[in-house]
Amino acid sequence: MKYFIFIHRWLGVGLCLFFAAWFLSGVVMIFHPYPSLSEVERLKRSEIIQYSKDLISLSELKSFQLENPSQVTLISKLGEPYYWWESETKSRITMVNAITGDTPDFNHDQIHKIASNFYPDKVVETINAGIEYDQWIVSNRYDPYRPFYRVEFDDNEKTCIYISSRSGQVLQQTTRKQRAWNYLGSVVHWIYPTVIRKNWALWDQLVWWLALAGIVSAITGITLGVIRSIRAQSGWSEYSGWLYWHHLGGLIVGILVLSWIFSGWLSMDHGRIFSTPEPTIIQANAFNGGALNIDVKQIAGLKSALTPFTNEIEFQVIANVPYLLSKSTKEDYQTWLLNSEGNWLQQENGLPRHLIQKAIQAAWPNSKSTDFASIASNDKFAHLREGSLPPSALRIVLSDDKNTWIHVDKYSGDIISVMDSSRRLYRWLFNGLHSFDFPGLISRPILWYCVILTFLGLGFLFSITGAILGIRRLLR
Repeated sequence: MKYFIFIHRWLGVGLCLFFAAWFLSGVVMIFHPYPSLSEVERLKRSEIIQYSKDLISLSELKSFQLENPSQVTLISKLGEPYYWWESETKSRITMVNAITGDTPDFNHDQIHKIASNFYPDKVVETINAGIEYDQWIVSNRYDPYRPFYRVEFDDNEKTCIYISSRSGQVLQQTTRKQRAWNYLGSVVHWIYPTVIRKNWALWDQLVWWLALAGIVSAITGITLGVIRSIRAQSGWSEYSGWLYWHHLGGLIVGILVLSWIFSGWLSMDHGRIFSTPEPTIIQANAFNGGALNIDVKQIAGLKSALTPFTNEIEFQVIANVPYLLSKSTKEDYQTWLLNSEGNWLQQENGLPRHLIQKAIQAAWPNSKSTDFASIASNDKFAHLREGSLPPSALRIVLSDDKNTWIHVDKYSGDIISVMDSSRRLYRWLFNGLHSFDFPGLISRPILWYCVILTFLGLGFLFSITGAILGIRRLLR
């Protein structure tokens, strides 16, 4: 018993303010999520692809031959077409002019034009170059595109956008209101200060161990609270003052606090206990079936896939068959398949299922697909409050011992997620416990808001009682 008291007391002293901050910042995040530039908004404001001269074939580019990627994207910057692709490890990007083959070097004036084209109704106020990290581009998903230009506009919202100096793409957008609220919300909740988050390994270990310590503190506290109630000489508690309220709060919301800390800890799992939702590099390469190979003739026939609204074309390969995805400002995605004669043919219903099945079989050779279907609108694993699958997602069920589901976008051909029995359990332990994402509750928004805000409020008040007790002990 004395060890439990020692552990709970001193972990509580160290973590009680963290608990209070997590609950309060969780309330903020419900109404003010971390800022991001949506795919719809990005495409809506991107340049239309136009060119008058013939494009260089990918097979002619030395950099392409050396890196041999399975996906290449054609975009337009300042009226010039460009190819860009990621390295196999997604650690950097390569971008070349699709007519000259030259690597771009975007200067201050060009960035000013790109920003003005992105927001023609706003006036550029300042442009800061060489931004490696700041609070809104600290995530490692931005690493291949660093450094950035940070462009600030002179508008009422104090809009700020981030343009990659490597690709000229606008990849992030914030407003003054978003920045202010998120310093109180996600930055606190995720322990996301730039100095910590830019070092992914440090941040990962810090949050993981803090949350684990919180779990130990909650378990010891619940255990002590129950034992103290059972042993009370009269009534249910032998305490008074703030200790009384802390005891009462622990008995009422202790399990809830534990479930939130536990599920938050699982958000940092990253394959430690549960499986990850991404295919391995070997599986992804087998799914593609080979390197992307587009010759001069096929590039010349590309204009058949262009419309007056096309602003992005992705060249990809599936089961060793090249195809392309055409994206437009009208949010219209079109899939084009390269036939045996080298012509691009539009696929009205996305990629043929036999190609997807062939690619799945190559990536998971020891399993057969037992089901292949679209996903129901009420599917509890596909439609979540955070991270739902798109309507174009297909589910392929494998006959392996983990009953694995592969989710593939029928238009883009991308593997969206790999969900085995471990990952489905994770859905309930993380999404369910952390966001109250349960059928019957999440479909009733008003009820969901009432329930989660009530419990967050109770958790915050309980944490304050612990903080007061901790401060008093330190002051003695």
